[in-house]
Amino acid sequence: PLAAGRRPPTVGERGAMTAIAVGEDDAATAWAMSGGVGAAPRRSVAPVLELRGCDYDLSGSWRNSAQALDSNDAAPEAVGIPVSVEFDEVEKAFVFFEGGDVLRVPLATNPQHMRIASYVAWVKVLREPKNLAWVLSQHPDYGWSRALTLNDYRLGNVSISTSRYWDSGLGRVPLREWVHVVGVWGAGSESTVYLNGRRGASTTANNGKGADIGEELVIGGRAPYDSAHNAALLVADVSVFDRALTDEEVRLMHKRGRARAEPESRHSGIARMPRRTSSQPSVRREQTWDETTGLFWCDTGTSAYDIPDGEEWQRRFQDAMRVAQDAVKQRNRLPMYRQQVVVEQSADVNAELAPLAEVGPMASPDNKRQRGLARHVSDAPTPSSGSIGGAVAPRRTLARFPSDADKRAARATHTEALRQMGGSPGIQRLIGGRAIALFRFGGRVFAVDAACPHQGAKLCDGEVGDIEDMVLGKRHFVRCKVHKYQFDLASGVVREGVCPPLRTYRTRIRHSGDDPPSAIVEVGFENLSDEFFRPLDDSENDF
Repeated sequence: PLAAGRRPPTVGERGAMTAIAVGEDDAATAWAMSGGVGAAPRRSVAPVLELRGCDYDLSGSWRNSAQALDSNDAAPEAVGIPVSVEFDEVEKAFVFFEGGDVLRVPLATNPQHMRIASYVAWVKVLREPKNLAWVLSQHPDYGWSRALTLNDYRLGNVSISTSRYWDSGLGRVPLREWVHVVGVWGAGSESTVYLNGRRGASTTANNGKGADIGEELVIGGRAPYDSAHNAALLVADVSVFDRALTDEEVRLMHKRGRARAEPESRHSGIARMPRRTSSQPSVRREQTWDETTGLFWCDTGTSAYDIPDGEEWQRRFQDAMRVAQDAVKQRNRLPMYRQQVVVEQSADVNAELAPLAEVGPMASPDNKRQRGLARHVSDAPTPSSGSIGGAVAPRRTLARFPSDADKRAARATHTEALRQMGGSPGIQRLIGGRAIALFRFGGRVFAVDAACPHQGAKLCDGEVGDIEDMVLGKRHFVRCKVHKYQFDLASGVVREGVCPPLRTYRTRIRHSGDDPPSAIVEVGFENLSDEFFRPLDDSENDF
């Protein structure tokens, strides 16, 4: 009988539920074999969590479609989207950057809540990962928490985390194409991973054990702004099951492909938005060749009026710097005083230990007093046979130059000022498969790679400004928020720091006579990206 208040499943839902119900988890099987003694373990036929890119409506809240099929108190109804994570309306996917922010789902998947768990995701890796490239993981990390990985060499690259190193046998993830990855964990039982429907090796997993009341499922990495685990990629669909998916189920999921905005989908019969048709052009169709410039020009869909004015932003940032400088001085006053006391005490210790250098046969009229090396008295070791006259020569302490403290204070001031700013100095867009940052100074718009060439930090979160060059005149720059490297926005030259130059792109503005007027920014590329050659509807090729 139907539960009170629950509607009967539609034909599409019954078909999906029948396909998914091929295999039961070990807990349900063991309960049935025991003759049904005790309470039956809870097992969801449908996923506990189902987030579909085609369902996101730019509202800042990503709806959990699994709620339409299965009532689960532990699963959230929706996931909040931070402003630091962008959505690509063409790909219908969320954009994650190397070392950038993540999505955090309030869902516990540790063995105490889910003895057996399966993670499912559709992912596109934008470029060769420079880190471990985790895509789904538990947070906080309990020490080898459950995680679905794409480039973790300790686990076989495309793999799942376990309680030890192992090789999944699946190798590296394909680049610039949508891939289907699935991880299955059994609590002390067989665990495995799949890539595009193909099963990898199996292992035993005993990881992910913890009971943090605020546990979350992280999408797009391991933790917010984790440079060692968060890679540049797109994530379209994410599902979590509280049971082990079978080989056949995974193959069917991969064959069906990504979720689309249709009345009948993989697990739901609820009406969705209509599918994009040929009358709704993709961004790639707006990449047009210009023989005069020798570039492919791409419409960014962004008006120059919507890009913050760098000159105005710089004036406000200078005011924020003055406020931040006072705050940093106040915060560092006590530590600096303590540091001065420690330096004075070290000088007294040096004076007390200096006579030790004159003890022993080496202390002669011809061999004048040697310089004593400072060492804390409480740390003095027992004299050994290799000592000078029975006394151990103290070790020299590392010196800290006064300029180091000044540099640290300057970095702290800069970071504090960025935190006080009400918004970013630029806009980041995914244009033709490339993550591009747009900055504007007056009537001039600059386009550069969105990620810092040093370690991939988001440049739109940094500082912009202009300086007077005696030879070249006024130059505009962007400074990375993490390591404070500075780049010329026109040429990409590194003005401060040591790393490869920043890639820049030509821009032009297409004006219109509308009221109010628009000034659409276009970016020129030397060649077409791989994004241009993907099928219009992401379907399989017919030949």
